[in-house]
Order: sequence, then C-alpha cells, then structure tokens
Amino acid sequence: MAKDDDNKLAFGLILMIFGLIFLVDKTGLLDKIPNGEAITNFRVLILIAGGIFLFAKREKTWGIILTGLGVILNADFFFGWFASLSAITVPVMLIILGVILVFRSQK
Repeated sequence: MAKDDDNKLAFGLILMIFGLIFLVDKTGLLDKIPNGEAITNFRVLILIAGGIFLFAKREKTWGIILTGLGVILNADFFFGWFASLSAITVPVMLIILGVILVFRSQK
C-alpha cells in the first residue's frame, strides 16, 4: 500500500466516522445514549482521528501526536485527578510540546 493510499484510507475513515457521529446527533439518537453529547466534543474527535491514524497508516507520527493530544485534552475523563489541576496545565503542555517539535524540525 502506497503512502497516498494510506492517506486516502485514513482520511476516508475519519470522514465516514465523523459523518456518522454527526448524523446520529442530528437525528436525535445521540440524546438517548448516556453521555452521548460528549462524542461530538472537539476533544473526543481529535482522539478518534488519532486512533484512526494509528491503525490506518504505516507512518505513525501523526497518529501518536493526535492520540496523545486527545488523551491530554480528555485527561479529566481518563484520570479524575486531572480535573483538580489548574486550567492552565493543558495549554502549557501544548506550548511545550509545540516548542519541542519546532526545535526538533530545525535539526
């Protein structure tokens, strides 16, 4: 499978899953699922996209980055203790990660 085929598969799966989520939301079926409104949250969509990139592409870099970002943004869900931390923690972590990536790209 070529790199272009990996990209087409990953982006196709993402579009299909996001479309399905929004269709279920617009039909009102998502309201019948406990915590269903959380699925349409941007933070959850990043986590889903990261998982798809991890499984659908040979190059795992973007999958790891998006999955890690999704876990960080949803940390209050995964780790209850994270909710008690300052609201500044996540943005600071993202800035640090961005700085690291920028400096590594210049080597």
